[in-house]
Amino acid sequence: METRTKLRVAIPLAIALVTGAFINGLYFAKKADREQQEWILSMLPAQPEEGALEGRLLYAIQGAFSQIEKGEDLVAATGRLAKIYQANGYLNEAIQTLDLLLQLEPENPLWPHLLAFLLAGYGELEPAMELWERTMELDPDYLPTQLRRAEAMLKLNRYEDAEEAFTIVKIKDIENPHAYHGLARVAIHREDYEAAHQHLSRSMQYSRGSVGIQLTVTVLERLGQHDRAEAVRGMARTLEGYSDIPDPWILDLMTYCYDAHQLVSAAGTFAYAGNTEEAIRLSELAIKYDPENAAAHFHLGNMYRDSNKPKALSAFETACRLNPQLSDAWLFRALIYKEMGSMQQCDELLRQGLINCPDSPALHLSWGERLVEMNRMEEAIPVLRRSVRLRPQEAEAYLALARIYIRQSKLDLAHDITQQALEAEAGNPTALSFMVILSINKKQENEAESWLRKVELQPRCTPKMREDLKGFFQQAFGRPPKL
Repeated sequence: METRTKLRVAIPLAIALVTGAFINGLYFAKKADREQQEWILSMLPAQPEEGALEGRLLYAIQGAFSQIEKGEDLVAATGRLAKIYQANGYLNEAIQTLDLLLQLEPENPLWPHLLAFLLAGYGELEPAMELWERTMELDPDYLPTQLRRAEAMLKLNRYEDAEEAFTIVKIKDIENPHAYHGLARVAIHREDYEAAHQHLSRSMQYSRGSVGIQLTVTVLERLGQHDRAEAVRGMARTLEGYSDIPDPWILDLMTYCYDAHQLVSAAGTFAYAGNTEEAIRLSELAIKYDPENAAAHFHLGNMYRDSNKPKALSAFETACRLNPQLSDAWLFRALIYKEMGSMQQCDELLRQGLINCPDSPALHLSWGERLVEMNRMEEAIPVLRRSVRLRPQEAEAYLALARIYIRQSKLDLAHDITQQALEAEAGNPTALSFMVILSINKKQENEAESWLRKVELQPRCTPKMREDLKGFFQQAFGRPPKL
């Protein structure tokens, strides 16, 4: 979350507040409500003046202060104020308010967790770990706290403690990819690459490849398995490589956010985690706060692409109107019409998109593929070559060109462009299969067998693809490949 530096106070002061957070936790139970109310107001950050903040944020903060001043559910109002500060990037005000909440409600695990998260962001790991330990005492079943504490131990080079902490999480949640990822990092520190690879395999398995893939490449290289490392490296181009620890208490802060940009970012996080409902809610909230935010409309459309095409089209259309240079909005509109069988609308949107976004590699790729579908090969070739020039690091446009050359029986050109695809994205399954087929067609038995070995090592190649390619090889050369 963005930090408002103009309102920042000295961090050591905040940490000093944390140190004494629990000493007088029950003191307020003995105070009269009025005294407690006055004390809370004296300990809170100064209330912002009119015009100092964006309207909705200012009104939200003033509303929380007003509730406290009226003596209405003091703890709840203070908690809401802390969340508003933290969600909108006023982190030092959040620290000050959370410290107060530690004293007002010492048995609530949420407050030390939120405060630890903030302090860890400032690099203050030791006090953050103390707060996370307190959270664990209050709620031993909330695993994000345990994972964040274990991550902090790794950063402090406390490897044995980290190993124990990650192991406890693994025992509690046998399919937690972050626990295995942490154990792999401990094993790498000990140069036990076999153990690291076993942990990373589990991490990859339980996260569908998003947690641990980058480290897997490194570990395979250390184990001397260079071909497998190269195969996995190709996957790393298309996957995130690492995703943050799912933490509902942190993500829930977005309910209190009035910044459309941060809401859109949080919506993307929920979408990646598979929580489409929450992603839609946050995108709609961003639009409510900023109706002219093209990115919010685009992300909303993206959430509806599979479940509600009319809503998706409406959102993408608004995004295109607000920001005609938003190339993916044109592209996704076109693709939805293509899925619906409305090819005329699809083609018109691709053309309009290219007029507004002449340097979009994705639009050039899709238009080139449409030209191929219309059997306009010679027109498609320069369009696809333009896509390659605009995005040389991805394989799709190279492969679209290779398909044209294969159809035209220009096998040498197809071979060269497919080789370029593999240079752009090592281990691309389609490119590997093309190389096998091209080698077979050119009667290059040894080369075809060599490419088949690469197919066998590539995790993204499906069993059916492998069996089909082996069958083509046997038909061509009268024997099964030696793999």
